[in-house]
Amino acid sequence: MDERSPLGVVESICAVGIVPGGADRTNNQWLSAGGNYETLVSGMSLQQYRPQESGPVYYFSVITRSVSGEVTLFSDPGYRQFRVDITPPTTVDPPVPEISAETGATSYNVHWDFANDPESGVGAYELQEKADTSPLWKTISSTIPGDSQNYAITGKEQGHFYYYRVRAKNGAGSWSEWSRASSPAVTGLPKDIVSEVSNYPNPATGDQTTIVYRLKYDAKVTITIYDLLGYLVLEEEFKAGSEQGSQGPNEWVWYLQNEIGDKVAKGGYICRITVDVEDSRAPKSEDRTVQIVRKIGVIR
Repeated sequence: MDERSPLGVVESICAVGIVPGGADRTNNQWLSAGGNYETLVSGMSLQQYRPQESGPVYYFSVITRSVSGEVTLFSDPGYRQFRVDITPPTTVDPPVPEISAETGATSYNVHWDFANDPESGVGAYELQEKADTSPLWKTISSTIPGDSQNYAITGKEQGHFYYYRVRAKNGAGSWSEWSRASSPAVTGLPKDIVSEVSNYPNPATGDQTTIVYRLKYDAKVTITIYDLLGYLVLEEEFKAGSEQGSQGPNEWVWYLQNEIGDKVAKGGYICRITVDVEDSRAPKSEDRTVQIVRKIGVIR
């Protein structure tokens, strides 16, 4: 399709077939695109590529028509081959931050295994990051080349826990599922034994709220909920090193119920988190009990 043709291109016609210049996949018809240089072709009978097969290859062919007076000329077909790929790439295993917690480094490398897509290949990766107790993932880059397995992280703050996840995009533009989150990249221990205590949503409007907190060491954690009159609503205790008592970010879901399973009334509640350090890595000066209090609202 040469716009500089002395006759001028007045129409482009296109077809899809199993050979260059073929139209067997568009019902042996050439479809007019008018004077446009792009078009949408639908209703084709195409077979998805299967890894165990040699793979059907199709050709999108274009012919241009030029007219000057009574003279009509058709170009030779131009074409490009493609395969049909309606499946996403495989899901990548959790990425690995290459950092030692003892170093307190603020720059490090994140590594992951290759995704697999035998139909159209992996064209790019997207890497996301979240920090500490935040539930929000932020994209670092969505254009990491498909032949790359590493990304350099720089300029992080000390005393935090950073997590990473990755997904792959194939040549057809389909994304894989996200990987599971990585183990934390620890840029040094936080200053306080327990910090970043929060809950979301707050006020709680549904049937639950998630209470989050960050521990400097493994510790026994007791979460106690009171109403505003000081009456006990619910108490849960977690061992040191458990899912809610481990060094780093932790979370626990309160289903807005009391100790016998009844739903609590709307209003305000007091959440007290008691942390008893039980970690051999902790110095004696920090072998103690710490309490944090937070208000939680419930709207029915």
